[in-house]
Amino acid sequence: MARLDSYKNVLNAINTIYRNPQKGLSVVEGESISITAYEEGVLSIKLSNGLGKTLRKYDLSYKLTFLFKDGKIRINSPDFEAKTNGFL
Repeated sequence: MARLDSYKNVLNAINTIYRNPQKGLSVVEGESISITAYEEGVLSIKLSNGLGKTLRKYDLSYKLTFLFKDGKIRINSPDFEAKTNGFL
């Protein structure tokens, strides 16, 4: 599969999966695609502190990068960041 074909296939998949991909999309035509996304309250962790159980929610942001060269696709390790969204 040619580099440009791989690039177009990944870009089409991103546009299908994400609701508003243009918001966090960064591209270098035929060479790389990076997508940065953010989701509120997506991680829930139950904590027990002796006084009862609490639920802590975390917001998650991440970045995925796809590189295209010689008909191959390289997917870099994603960068994740979780921030607390308070107790519920």
